[in-house]
Amino acid sequence: VKRARQLLAAMTLEDKVQQMSGPAYNPNNMFDQEDNERLNVPGHKFMDGPRGVRWYNSDYGTTVFPVAAARAASWNLELEEKIGKVMADEMRYLGRHVLLAPTVNQVMHPRWGRAQETYGEDSFLLGEMGAAFVRGAQAEPGDGGYRIQACVKHFAANNIEDTRIFVNAVLDERTLREVYLPHFQKSVDAGVACVMSSYNRVNGDYAGFSSKLLRQILKTEWGYQGYVISDWFAKGQTVPSAAAGLDVELPFSSGPFPEIFDSQYFYGSALVTAVNDGKVSADVVDEAAFRILHTKAKFGVLDADLQFKPEKTKSMDAQKLALQAAREGMVLLKNGPKRELTDDVLPLDDATVKKIAVVGLFANLQNTGDKGSSE
Repeated sequence: VKRARQLLAAMTLEDKVQQMSGPAYNPNNMFDQEDNERLNVPGHKFMDGPRGVRWYNSDYGTTVFPVAAARAASWNLELEEKIGKVMADEMRYLGRHVLLAPTVNQVMHPRWGRAQETYGEDSFLLGEMGAAFVRGAQAEPGDGGYRIQACVKHFAANNIEDTRIFVNAVLDERTLREVYLPHFQKSVDAGVACVMSSYNRVNGDYAGFSSKLLRQILKTEWGYQGYVISDWFAKGQTVPSAAAGLDVELPFSSGPFPEIFDSQYFYGSALVTAVNDGKVSADVVDEAAFRILHTKAKFGVLDADLQFKPEKTKSMDAQKLALQAAREGMVLLKNGPKRELTDDVLPLDDATVKKIAVVGLFANLQNTGDKGSSE
């Protein structure tokens, strides 16, 4: 806390807003914030993803684990914690800080385009698995170094894909509290460093400027001490987003805005102007910057020695863990009028089972991702 306070006191308004903003538009790099060279404060280096550290845009590769939906079928919290630790190790080998996982949104419809990325539809299971992942990803590294920050997403009621930027989730208070929020609270209770707000609206307000979600529930009622980031190119507004408690705009805060997104930048120079014009309180900026700086200090980012070691990713131990997760996530379903459980099905008897048919679109194809954040 002391170090974060000292840095905050040494910062200009522009320095503080830099902590809250993405860099200038760069289509080749949407994950690295700018460093503050004057004060020697590193920018956060983010990276996807829920089934393994984002791998497809590299020459080295990382461990590809079974999707979260498969891992949840194991009900093995200890295994999920181990998977979080391995992902954190590979993040460090690649010189990253913030792992954009876990996803704990419910699968409310099987056609949701990112259903495989989360742990299912049950709030209890979502919460327990997500918290286990957070504990593993944020654990102290066995070989020293800085700690990785997990980022639970997408807060909240993000349960649809194609229209996620436009949909308005209309929820009564009981449904919001009992169905859509408990699993997020478990990640907060587990000490998650970062929360990502969702694209959608909840009861009229976009999540990125919902005071009810971010300020009232997350930060006040739950006592959340970390920071909140926007989803990539999510809708925000300079004054309402800052007041509501959105701490960081991502991925960019200046430069040409991609035409595919119907939005606009809202931090960066726009936030500096809003503070100078008295539209945003300087105290709001101070609070957000402090949250970010405090987390950087707490997780060792300020003193991190980033050593790029891609040769250490995809270790044999990591591959064995991925295989274990795949095996434990397999579920046998029995069709027919009688569905009572029996004890004589598995393991299959080699003497009687001569062939096993694998049927489906991906039966003989590698399926390791859609080359997006849900890979």
